[in-house]
Amino acid sequence: PEIDKEDRECDISMTRTDVTLTERQPQRRMKKMMRPTSTKYSFDYAFWSVDSYKVAPDGAFVPAKEDTEYASQQFVYESLVWPLLDSFLEGYNCSLFVYGVPRGGKSYCITGHGPNEGIFPRFFKSLFKKLADFDSQHPSKNDKKNWQIMMSAVEVYNEKVFDLTKGQADRPAEG
Repeated sequence: PEIDKEDRECDISMTRTDVTLTERQPQRRMKKMMRPTSTKYSFDYAFWSVDSYKVAPDGAFVPAKEDTEYASQQFVYESLVWPLLDSFLEGYNCSLFVYGVPRGGKSYCITGHGPNEGIFPRFFKSLFKKLADFDSQHPSKNDKKNWQIMMSAVEVYNEKVFDLTKGQADRPAEG
């Protein structure tokens, strides 16, 4: 039977590495119930941040219970970015790709807001703290290093690349 796209509903279940989408068929337009179709997608990491959280006294969103799948900004940072920091300081080029559907939380994950800092603010705070710690542990002029850090942030949207380090006014209107 034909079903309008607008009538489709989908259940989402997740683990830390898999996302399963199960399409539910609305019964009101069908004489017999069709078997739901499920599609499973596997990733290195999959983070759930829609619900199952509470607001901590400092305003940060934290898991409501220990056994919840909710991934806080801190958890995402510690899982993905923190392991890259030492490699970055050893001179390796590091890249991080954030992928998802429109309005899926990619920008929020990168920048965050208030006490729910995203990847960028957490990364730069950690980076500059590590650099300061290195300099304080090596007070001799001979042990000091000069650091040169280059960074870029781009968005790919409709096969166009936008530089996110430019102000909004400097970007094309369609981006």
